Amino acid sequence: MTLKVRNLTVEYHRDIEILRNISLDVNDGSLTVLIGPNGAGKSTLIKSIAGILKPRKGEI
Repeated sequence: MTLKVRNLTVEYHRDIEILRNISLDVNDGSLTVLIGPNGAGKSTLIKSIAGILKPRKGEI
């Protein structure tokens, strides 16, 4: 099974865009690492994939 994220855009409070048009594939059995500075959107991406945050657009 592959996790597919396509054109994901996530906003907070309807006006602060945290992620814009993120796309990625994570293959079953692979090791994937998110690296970036504070405030880059790493936790927002994980929360969106987990269903905690609802994306403004895109597909998971």
